[in-house]
Amino acid sequence: MGEHPFQVEQQKDTFNRIERDSSEMLYQSFMGGEESKTYDTHYRDLFIELEETIRSAMQSDRMDKHSMTEREWTPPPKNYLDDLEEQASGGTTS
Repeated sequence: MGEHPFQVEQQKDTFNRIERDSSEMLYQSFMGGEESKTYDTHYRDLFIELEETIRSAMQSDRMDKHSMTEREWTPPPKNYLDDLEEQASGGTTS
């Protein structure tokens, strides 16, 4: 898709966090519907706000917003490049 896997992981985590943080408000608005005739408008407004928040977060570039709670990059093992070149030349690795 043209996206770096780390960026995709960050965006997925952002989506899940926003949705998790908003789900209780949406639920309460939905459950309060029988008490008020304006619940559908309130619920719809909350849903539209959630969609706009998610859209904005997905469109932003998060590569410079690393959080320590997110998985970091791990370097390849020692001699990785030597082993890869040996495999490419038809040799065996140790």
